[in-house]
Amino acid sequence: FTRDELLDIRQNTPHNILPVFNYSDVLLDIVVGGAVALFKRFKKRKRGKRAGALVKIRQRGFRMVLPSIHLANLRSLPNKMDELLLLSRTNKDFSNSAALCFTESWLNDAIPDNALNLPGFQLLRADRVAESAGKSRGGGTCFYINERWCTDVTALKKMCCPDLEVFFITCNPSYSPREFSSFILIFNRSLELCEVPACFKRSTIIPIPKKPKITGLNNYRPVALTSVVMKSFERLVLAYLKNITGPFWTPCSLLTEQTDRHQLVKLGKFTSYSHTTSTGAPLGCVLSPLLFSLYTNDCTSTDPSVKLLKFADDTTVYPAVCLIQDGDESAYRQEVEQLAAWCSLNNLELNMLKTVEMILDFMRNTPALPPLTIMNSTVPTAESFRFLCTTISQDLKWDTHIDSIIKKAQQRLYFLRQLRKFNLPQELLTHFYSAVIESVLCTSITVWFGLATKSDIRRLQRTVWTAKRIICPPFKNCIHP
Repeated sequence: FTRDELLDIRQNTPHNILPVFNYSDVLLDIVVGGAVALFKRFKKRKRGKRAGALVKIRQRGFRMVLPSIHLANLRSLPNKMDELLLLSRTNKDFSNSAALCFTESWLNDAIPDNALNLPGFQLLRADRVAESAGKSRGGGTCFYINERWCTDVTALKKMCCPDLEVFFITCNPSYSPREFSSFILIFNRSLELCEVPACFKRSTIIPIPKKPKITGLNNYRPVALTSVVMKSFERLVLAYLKNITGPFWTPCSLLTEQTDRHQLVKLGKFTSYSHTTSTGAPLGCVLSPLLFSLYTNDCTSTDPSVKLLKFADDTTVYPAVCLIQDGDESAYRQEVEQLAAWCSLNNLELNMLKTVEMILDFMRNTPALPPLTIMNSTVPTAESFRFLCTTISQDLKWDTHIDSIIKKAQQRLYFLRQLRKFNLPQELLTHFYSAVIESVLCTSITVWFGLATKSDIRRLQRTVWTAKRIICPPFKNCIHP
């Protein structure tokens, strides 16, 4: 086709060839709507800055939320420089550490800083002075500060004496968490106003069963999980609470800490609604034992022949130890009645399910004594009871207590055998034994070991030697657990 023929196609085409659309408006809406839908579908999605925990970790790199410090006792730093260079190149945790602190550097004026150069770290050293320390060799402190973490480092003071070496430095990091500065303002402001923010007082109560078979709500131990900030705040208040006459302590902070606490109960994956309470002290908090001791401080014995023992754990009071002479127990029963009346007056409830009476009587012919009654409830008489993880028997023999701790130790020997199957080092197995098994065997050992029989001691020794054979098999050198 020529150019002129192409331009004349529109004029030479008859009009009856083109189709006629009767519903042009409806079809136009359909066509426009479909075009918009297709445009949205195939339109390139614009993305901004990616979010997520993993992305933040990759972007943060060596800038940790809290600075990491490596501490080591070297004993001659120049001999360890090759190993330190290798660690800085191959170990990511070592190279990204904010500071490296080395003691016993054994440096002197004859060793220049160039010989101790570690790429990416700034060296600060405090050598031991022979004149003031009294030793020609040994001692010395050395710091390597990561330049990616902090470049503004200043040595403030150095001191060396025969008994102590002091080296003060200041670091102004180039990176600080964005939330940390605002948190410091909130925390300091709460201390100034003596008010605890509501978010600090929020806690989650985890019910932990006390017995294998649950028969009621009293069989649960409600442990309150508070935030780390609140635990730190309680430790600060506790330090001032022990010295009430201190100039910095005020009861206002304690009042706001104990009132309007938001608590919720979590059992497995189920969580209850939040509830506000202003009574009692949460179980598991730092201040709870001391507050309970202060609350029950006026609960004392009025008769010198009756001793009232209190222990602020699980908000439980253990009464009462009394020496009865000539069959006269009127002072003992009167003291128990006063204790029950005091608890009722101060809104405390005595748990009768845990209240027992144990009579220590070494007479050949024991007279029949009337049962003890508290608030129209008869207190049962027990031959033994558990007091602070120690089972006390009526005849003051420790067979029952030794049986219980041996049973616990044998149950924990199973976990020691499982760890041995995983080929854990002997040192870790020894630590596990000391923390989990030996701690059970040595509970209140100064009370009962002197009265233990030879057969009981042999049973304890068999448990110890079984643990030794697990930690160190025969024909191998091992450390006695």
